[in-house]
Amino acid sequence: MISKSNKDEFQEFLHSPRMQRFREQDPSMSRARALYLEAGADLLASLRAAGYKLDSVGDLRNSSKPYRDAIPILIEALHGITYLPLVEDVLRTLAVKFAARQVAPLFLKLFREPPAHLVDPTAGPDADPPQERIRWVIGNGLGILANPAISDELIELALDVKYGRARARIVWGLPRTRHPRVPSVLMSLLNDREISIVGYAIEGLGKLGHVPARDFIASKLSDQAEHVQSEARKALKQIDRVVQQR
Repeated sequence: MISKSNKDEFQEFLHSPRMQRFREQDPSMSRARALYLEAGADLLASLRAAGYKLDSVGDLRNSSKPYRDAIPILIEALHGITYLPLVEDVLRTLAVKFAARQVAPLFLKLFREPPAHLVDPTAGPDADPPQERIRWVIGNGLGILANPAISDELIELALDVKYGRARARIVWGLPRTRHPRVPSVLMSLLNDREISIVGYAIEGLGKLGHVPARDFIASKLSDQAEHVQSEARKALKQIDRVVQQR
């Protein structure tokens, strides 16, 4: 719930010359901004009280130093937010390596069970469902947070086809886990039905210089997707360098 002081602050901003310019330039943008500020009033006030000067949660990501003491504030706030774009902003801001120990368990849980109460009144009719949007953002975050401590969980999620394209950046992050199963997992994903996952699997095998994958990757040079062809060419160069160094 927004406190009285935060409501006053929100109303003052809502009727400011800056917001008036937003309305004149793009009514839909001004509505989204207004909804964001209303939903995030308490959170932004808490962050400002902690010493951060910002107009949005995402401003933390542009900070020149780690915002470690903001992480608990962001995690606690997640449970009370229903406005989807604000939740997405919070999740992206939590997806930083210095917060991996605190954030990774939460992201693993939310990837499997995204909150069902989120709304975005500004979303168009062709927008993905809220839970799928959140799963995509969390999957991106897990790719950033990937490390040996969560390797088993990430491998499990990467192989579970029911999560569709949301697995893509998890697959991208697998090489950083240094798990011995990763090369075979990536090879098994070369025929995944999601093109983005095939591309990241090829990229990962190239980074690992996994020579046994060379013939499989070479077969992707004639793939229908240009993105897959491009990743295959790059991966083959990386693998061939490994072969030459032997």
